[in-house]
Amino acid sequence: MKNIKLEKSKRFLIPILLVILSIIFIASISTYINISIYKKHMNENIEQYKIEHLTKNKNIIKKQVELVNNSINFQITKIENKLRLFLKERIKTSLKVAQYIYDKQKGKIPDSEIKKRISEHLSAMKFNGNRGYFFTYGADDNIIIGHARDDFINKDMTTFKDTKGAKPCSII
Repeated sequence: MKNIKLEKSKRFLIPILLVILSIIFIASISTYINISIYKKHMNENIEQYKIEHLTKNKNIIKKQVELVNNSINFQITKIENKLRLFLKERIKTSLKVAQYIYDKQKGKIPDSEIKKRISEHLSAMKFNGNRGYFFTYGADDNIIIGHARDDFINKDMTTFKDTKGAKPCSII
């Protein structure tokens, strides 16, 4: 009878073990699937946060760079305007000197000598820490007097352009 009881308990125990193992297996699979879904969801959230954060920071940096660029451009424009005024004053001064020499010497000496004296006086006038000097164009757009680079004197300047693409006399 003990055998029969043992067999009955084995028969009853096997289905219970199978049910418990099935529950553990199903719970494990369900937990694994839930964890996988959670990880995927978290990775998507992290990626979305990264994209939003980078976009936000890019926009902030772009605005800051634009602000600095606008400030620099404003300062450049301000300095260029001051320089234009400064150069206009220097040109007025040089024209007054040339006119004075011409008026004083007119009729007393030949025009070529007057031109030479004007050239000598203007060549001697320097400004802006000796970096600024006067030079003049002839009617044919050739530099005729006073350029710091001797190789430019008597050269056709109609095609000459500076680094910004402007003719030197078009600055002012």
